[in-house]
Amino acid sequence: MIGYLLFRILIGLISLLPWAVIYRLSNFLAWVMHAVVKYRLDVINANLDYALPDLSPQERPALIKAIYLNLTDLILESLKSYSAAIDTIHSRYQVRSSPELQSHFDEGKDVTFFAAHYGNWEWGTLTLEERLPHHIIGLIKPVKNKRINAYIWRERGKTGTGMVSIYDKRKKLLFEKGDRPKGIVYIADQNPSKNAKALDVTLLDRPSKALHGGEGYARKYNTPVYYLQIVRISRGHYQVTPILISHDASDGVVGSLTQTYFDHLSAQLIADPSQWLWTHKRWKHQLDY
Repeated sequence: MIGYLLFRILIGLISLLPWAVIYRLSNFLAWVMHAVVKYRLDVINANLDYALPDLSPQERPALIKAIYLNLTDLILESLKSYSAAIDTIHSRYQVRSSPELQSHFDEGKDVTFFAAHYGNWEWGTLTLEERLPHHIIGLIKPVKNKRINAYIWRERGKTGTGMVSIYDKRKKLLFEKGDRPKGIVYIADQNPSKNAKALDVTLLDRPSKALHGGEGYARKYNTPVYYLQIVRISRGHYQVTPILISHDASDGVVGSLTQTYFDHLSAQLIADPSQWLWTHKRWKHQLDY
Protein backbone atom coordinates (compact mmCIF):
# COMPACT_ATOMS: atom_id res chain seq x y z
CA MET A 1 0.00 0.00 0.00
CA ILE A 2 2.83 2.41 0.88
CA GLY A 3 4.53 1.76 -2.45
CA TYR A 4 1.30 2.52 -4.31
CA LEU A 5 0.72 5.76 -2.37
CA LEU A 6 4.28 6.93 -3.06
CA PHE A 7 3.80 6.08 -6.74
CA ARG A 8 0.57 8.11 -6.92
CA ILE A 9 2.23 11.05 -5.15
CA LEU A 10 5.04 10.91 -7.71
CA ILE A 11 2.49 10.91 -10.54
CA GLY A 12 0.79 13.91 -8.96
CA LEU A 13 4.04 15.84 -8.68
CA ILE A 14 5.03 15.04 -12.27
CA SER A 15 1.60 16.17 -13.47
CA LEU A 16 2.33 19.69 -12.15
CA LEU A 17 5.51 20.08 -14.18
CA PRO A 18 5.47 21.68 -17.66
CA TRP A 19 7.20 19.70 -20.39
CA ALA A 20 10.17 22.07 -20.42
CA VAL A 21 10.77 21.39 -16.72
CA ILE A 22 10.32 17.65 -17.31
CA TYR A 23 13.34 17.69 -19.63
CA ARG A 24 15.46 19.82 -17.29
CA LEU A 25 14.71 17.27 -14.58
CA SER A 26 15.63 14.50 -17.01
CA ASN A 27 19.01 16.14 -17.66
CA PHE A 28 19.71 16.12 -13.92
CA LEU A 29 18.50 12.55 -13.35
CA ALA A 30 20.56 11.29 -16.29
CA TRP A 31 23.67 12.83 -14.72
CA VAL A 32 22.83 11.23 -11.34
CA MET A 33 22.26 7.79 -12.87
CA HIS A 34 25.47 8.03 -14.90
CA ALA A 35 27.97 9.84 -12.69
CA VAL A 36 26.70 9.05 -9.19
CA VAL A 37 24.66 5.84 -9.20
CA LYS A 38 26.35 4.35 -12.30
CA TYR A 39 23.11 2.48 -12.95
CA ARG A 40 23.91 -0.70 -14.90
CA LEU A 41 26.99 0.94 -16.34
CA ASP A 42 28.70 -2.45 -16.42
CA VAL A 43 25.83 -3.84 -18.51
CA ILE A 44 25.98 -0.90 -20.92
CA ASN A 45 29.73 -1.29 -21.34
CA ALA A 46 29.48 -5.05 -21.85
CA ASN A 47 26.78 -4.59 -24.49
CA LEU A 48 28.77 -1.90 -26.29
CA ASP A 49 31.94 -4.00 -26.18
CA TYR A 50 30.06 -6.85 -27.83
CA ALA A 51 27.86 -5.02 -30.33
CA LEU A 52 29.75 -1.81 -31.14
CA PRO A 53 33.44 -2.59 -30.49
CA ASP A 54 34.69 -0.04 -33.03
CA LEU A 55 33.50 3.03 -31.14
CA SER A 56 36.28 5.58 -30.81
CA PRO A 57 37.46 6.91 -27.40
CA GLN A 58 35.55 10.10 -28.20
CA GLU A 59 32.34 8.41 -29.39
CA ARG A 60 31.88 5.99 -26.50
CA PRO A 61 31.56 8.48 -23.57
CA ALA A 62 29.20 10.67 -25.60
CA LEU A 63 27.06 7.66 -26.51
CA ILE A 64 26.87 6.45 -22.91
CA LYS A 65 25.77 9.92 -21.78
CA ALA A 66 23.07 9.92 -24.48
CA ILE A 67 21.93 6.42 -23.47
CA TYR A 68 21.25 7.60 -19.91
CA LEU A 69 19.45 10.70 -21.17
CA ASN A 70 17.25 8.54 -23.41
CA LEU A 71 16.44 6.36 -20.39
CA THR A 72 15.44 9.24 -18.09
CA ASP A 73 13.46 10.92 -20.87
CA LEU A 74 11.54 7.67 -21.34
CA ILE A 75 10.84 7.28 -17.62
CA LEU A 76 9.59 10.84 -17.15
CA GLU A 77 7.61 10.86 -20.40
CA SER A 78 5.87 7.66 -19.31
CA LEU A 79 5.02 9.10 -15.89
CA LYS A 80 3.85 12.37 -17.41
CA SER A 81 1.55 10.54 -19.84
CA TYR A 82 -0.61 9.31 -16.95
CA SER A 83 -1.85 12.87 -16.40
CA ALA A 84 -1.29 14.56 -19.77
CA ALA A 85 -4.17 15.14 -22.16
CA ILE A 86 -4.45 12.45 -24.83
CA ASP A 87 -4.45 15.14 -27.53
CA THR A 88 -1.07 16.32 -26.23
CA ILE A 89 0.37 12.81 -26.46
CA HIS A 90 -1.05 12.41 -29.96
CA SER A 91 0.55 15.67 -31.07
CA ARG A 92 3.91 14.40 -29.79
CA TYR A 93 3.56 10.86 -31.13
CA GLN A 94 2.83 10.91 -34.84
CA VAL A 95 1.64 7.53 -36.12
CA ARG A 96 1.57 6.82 -39.83
CA SER A 97 -0.58 4.13 -41.36
CA SER A 98 0.04 2.67 -44.82
CA PRO A 99 -1.94 1.50 -47.87
CA GLU A 100 -0.79 -2.08 -47.22
CA LEU A 101 -1.99 -2.01 -43.62
CA GLN A 102 -5.32 -0.51 -44.64
CA SER A 103 -5.76 -3.19 -47.32
CA HIS A 104 -5.12 -5.93 -44.76
CA PHE A 105 -7.73 -4.33 -42.50
CA ASP A 106 -10.22 -4.07 -45.37
CA GLU A 107 -9.67 -7.77 -46.09
CA GLY A 108 -10.44 -8.58 -42.45
CA LYS A 109 -6.91 -9.81 -41.74
CA ASP A 110 -5.30 -9.67 -38.32
CA VAL A 111 -1.68 -8.54 -38.39
CA THR A 112 1.39 -9.05 -36.22
CA PHE A 113 3.54 -6.09 -35.22
CA PHE A 114 7.14 -6.40 -34.05
CA ALA A 115 8.38 -3.44 -31.99
CA ALA A 116 11.54 -2.77 -29.97
CA HIS A 117 12.81 -0.94 -26.90
CA TYR A 118 13.77 1.93 -29.14
CA GLY A 119 12.68 5.54 -28.70
CA ASN A 120 9.47 5.79 -26.68
CA TRP A 121 7.53 2.57 -27.14
CA GLU A 122 5.37 3.25 -24.05
CA TRP A 123 3.22 5.90 -25.74
CA GLY A 124 2.13 3.32 -28.30
CA THR A 125 -0.54 2.03 -25.91
CA LEU A 126 -2.14 5.51 -25.94
CA THR A 127 -1.94 6.23 -29.66
CA LEU A 128 -1.83 3.18 -31.92
CA GLU A 129 -5.43 2.17 -31.16
CA GLU A 130 -6.77 5.49 -32.48
CA ARG A 131 -4.29 6.01 -35.32
CA LEU A 132 -4.11 2.57 -36.93
CA PRO A 133 -7.08 0.71 -38.43
CA HIS A 134 -6.62 -2.49 -36.41
CA HIS A 135 -7.65 -3.05 -32.79
CA ILE A 136 -4.30 -3.02 -30.97
CA ILE A 137 -3.45 -5.65 -28.39
CA GLY A 138 -0.12 -5.50 -26.56
CA LEU A 139 1.62 -8.18 -24.57
CA ILE A 140 2.63 -6.55 -21.29
CA LYS A 141 4.87 -7.64 -18.41
CA PRO A 142 2.92 -6.90 -15.21
CA VAL A 143 4.36 -4.85 -12.35
CA LYS A 144 4.76 -6.86 -9.14
CA ASN A 145 2.84 -4.36 -6.98
CA LYS A 146 -0.78 -5.25 -7.78
CA ARG A 147 -2.19 -1.79 -7.06
CA ILE A 148 0.43 -0.06 -9.18
CA ASN A 149 -0.08 -2.64 -11.91
CA ALA A 150 -3.87 -2.10 -11.92
CA TYR A 151 -3.37 1.67 -12.19
CA ILE A 152 -0.84 1.40 -15.02
CA TRP A 153 -3.00 -1.06 -16.97
CA ARG A 154 -6.05 1.18 -16.57
CA GLU A 155 -4.13 4.21 -17.81
CA ARG A 156 -2.50 2.35 -20.68
CA GLY A 157 -5.86 1.04 -21.82
CA LYS A 158 -7.84 4.27 -21.57
CA THR A 159 -7.90 4.76 -25.36
CA GLY A 160 -9.13 1.22 -25.96
CA THR A 161 -5.88 -0.72 -26.37
CA GLY A 162 -6.21 -4.33 -25.29
CA MET A 163 -3.54 -5.78 -23.04
CA VAL A 164 -2.51 -9.32 -22.22
CA SER A 165 -0.05 -10.42 -19.55
CA ILE A 166 2.95 -12.28 -20.92
CA TYR A 167 2.32 -14.76 -18.09
CA ASP A 168 -1.26 -15.46 -19.16
CA LYS A 169 -0.94 -18.92 -20.70
CA ARG A 170 -4.37 -18.78 -22.32
CA LYS A 171 -4.06 -15.26 -23.79
CA LYS A 172 -7.71 -15.25 -24.87
CA LEU A 173 -7.65 -11.78 -26.43
CA LEU A 174 -5.10 -12.93 -28.99
CA PHE A 175 -7.30 -15.69 -30.35
CA GLU A 176 -10.85 -14.40 -30.01
CA LYS A 177 -12.48 -13.19 -33.21
CA GLY A 178 -13.83 -9.68 -32.72
CA ASP A 179 -15.72 -7.22 -34.89
CA ARG A 180 -12.48 -5.46 -35.83
CA PRO A 181 -9.30 -7.14 -37.11
CA LYS A 182 -6.52 -7.21 -34.50
CA GLY A 183 -2.96 -5.97 -34.51
CA ILE A 184 -0.90 -7.94 -31.98
CA VAL A 185 2.18 -6.06 -30.78
CA TYR A 186 5.25 -7.99 -29.65
CA ILE A 187 8.17 -6.10 -28.07
CA ALA A 188 10.50 -8.67 -29.55
CA ASP A 189 14.03 -7.60 -28.59
CA GLN A 190 14.04 -9.05 -25.08
CA ASN A 191 16.49 -11.79 -24.26
CA PRO A 192 14.67 -15.16 -24.19
CA SER A 193 14.65 -16.95 -20.87
CA LYS A 194 14.38 -20.42 -22.42
CA ASN A 195 17.31 -21.08 -24.71
CA ALA A 196 15.81 -24.30 -26.06
CA LYS A 197 12.95 -22.45 -27.78
CA ALA A 198 14.96 -19.39 -28.81
CA LEU A 199 15.63 -18.47 -32.43
CA ASP A 200 19.18 -17.93 -33.63
CA VAL A 201 19.53 -14.50 -35.25
CA THR A 202 22.08 -11.76 -35.71
CA LEU A 203 21.80 -8.22 -34.37
CA LEU A 204 24.45 -5.72 -35.46
CA ASP A 205 26.20 -8.70 -37.08
CA ARG A 206 26.53 -10.37 -33.69
CA PRO A 207 25.08 -13.81 -32.84
CA SER A 208 21.94 -13.33 -30.74
CA LYS A 209 19.00 -15.27 -29.38
CA ALA A 210 15.43 -14.15 -30.06
CA LEU A 211 11.98 -14.87 -28.69
CA HIS A 212 9.94 -17.26 -30.83
CA GLY A 213 6.43 -16.15 -29.78
CA GLY A 214 5.82 -13.37 -32.28
CA GLU A 215 6.86 -15.38 -35.31
CA GLY A 216 5.10 -18.45 -33.98
CA TYR A 217 1.82 -16.56 -33.67
CA ALA A 218 2.18 -15.00 -37.13
CA ARG A 219 2.92 -18.35 -38.78
CA LYS A 220 0.17 -20.22 -36.92
CA TYR A 221 -2.49 -17.72 -37.95
CA ASN A 222 -0.82 -16.74 -41.24
CA THR A 223 -0.94 -13.00 -40.56
CA PRO A 224 0.91 -10.24 -42.38
CA VAL A 225 3.89 -9.03 -40.33
CA TYR A 226 5.05 -5.45 -39.76
CA TYR A 227 7.94 -3.73 -38.03
CA LEU A 228 6.86 -0.72 -35.96
CA GLN A 229 9.67 1.76 -36.57
CA ILE A 230 9.81 4.34 -33.79
CA VAL A 231 12.06 7.36 -34.31
CA ARG A 232 12.63 10.40 -32.10
CA ILE A 233 12.36 13.39 -34.43
CA SER A 234 13.07 15.91 -31.66
CA ARG A 235 13.10 15.74 -27.90
CA GLY A 236 9.70 14.60 -26.71
CA HIS A 237 8.41 14.06 -30.26
CA TYR A 238 8.29 10.75 -32.10
CA GLN A 239 7.20 9.27 -35.39
CA VAL A 240 5.93 5.71 -35.75
CA THR A 241 5.83 3.98 -39.14
CA PRO A 242 4.60 0.41 -39.79
CA ILE A 243 6.99 -1.24 -42.28
CA LEU A 244 5.79 -4.39 -44.02
CA ILE A 245 8.00 -7.44 -43.39
CA SER A 246 5.80 -10.05 -45.04
CA HIS A 247 2.35 -10.34 -46.61
CA ASP A 248 2.38 -14.05 -45.84
CA ALA A 249 3.93 -15.36 -42.64
CA SER A 250 4.02 -18.90 -44.02
CA ASP A 251 6.76 -17.90 -46.49
CA GLY A 252 10.42 -18.69 -45.77
CA VAL A 253 12.14 -20.78 -43.14
CA VAL A 254 11.36 -20.49 -39.44
CA GLY A 255 13.31 -17.56 -38.03
CA SER A 256 13.35 -15.53 -41.25
CA LEU A 257 10.62 -13.14 -40.13
CA THR A 258 12.37 -12.50 -36.82
CA GLN A 259 15.70 -12.01 -38.59
CA THR A 260 14.15 -9.40 -40.90
CA TYR A 261 12.82 -7.63 -37.79
CA PHE A 262 16.32 -7.62 -36.29
CA ASP A 263 17.72 -6.31 -39.58
CA HIS A 264 15.38 -3.31 -39.32
CA LEU A 265 16.39 -2.80 -35.69
CA SER A 266 20.09 -3.05 -36.62
CA ALA A 267 19.63 -0.31 -39.21
CA GLN A 268 18.12 1.96 -36.56
CA LEU A 269 20.91 1.17 -34.10
CA ILE A 270 23.54 2.02 -36.71
CA ALA A 271 21.75 5.31 -37.48
CA ASP A 272 21.37 6.26 -33.80
CA PRO A 273 22.30 3.74 -31.10
CA SER A 274 21.46 6.14 -28.25
CA GLN A 275 17.70 5.56 -28.51
CA TRP A 276 17.85 1.87 -27.57
CA LEU A 277 17.63 0.41 -24.06
CA TRP A 278 21.26 -0.66 -23.64
CA THR A 279 20.71 -1.17 -19.88
CA HIS A 280 18.92 -4.48 -20.40
CA LYS A 281 20.93 -7.69 -20.66
CA ARG A 282 20.26 -8.35 -24.31
CA TRP A 283 23.00 -10.96 -24.82
CA LYS A 284 22.72 -13.12 -21.68
CA HIS A 285 23.52 -16.25 -23.68
CA GLN A 286 26.65 -14.71 -25.19
CA LEU A 287 28.00 -12.57 -22.33
CA ASP A 288 28.85 -13.19 -18.70
CA TYR A 289 27.22 -10.14 -17.13
